[in-house]
Amino acid sequence: MRRVGMLLLVSAAMTACAAKAAPNFLNVNEADFDRRVVEEANAYRAGKGLGALQYSDRLHDIAQKHADGMRREQKLTHAGFQQRFADSGARTCVENLAAGSITAEKTVRGWIDSPGHNKNLLNPKTTYAAVAHAGPYIVYFACGF
Repeated sequence: MRRVGMLLLVSAAMTACAAKAAPNFLNVNEADFDRRVVEEANAYRAGKGLGALQYSDRLHDIAQKHADGMRREQKLTHAGFQQRFADSGARTCVENLAAGSITAEKTVRGWIDSPGHNKNLLNPKTTYAAVAHAGPYIVYFACGF
């Protein structure tokens, strides 16, 4: 009886730890997070008289590779931007990065509050965009073709 009680206690403790062990770092529905960031950027652009950016799966693939690399290296960096730009086939591209944002709204607000990132959000030459993330690393990649 004592052995069974101890086993149940250990099992309950493991279950409680497992429930807390892997929180959703971004605290959002991850399936929607990337598109929500683009929606927030588009709402901001609309308020400034700019057209909406179309979501691009191709740009998403490029951004995802970069997000995965930053997660692997545990480093926020624009290294390799020229290669991402070339891979896009676009005439112009901009990139914003973030780490540790909780929501799409807070991610975009952080960029709005930063002059250089804000300039990228409001670039009138960009017509397509994508956002990708890996863990806490977020990549906004927008291009004009």
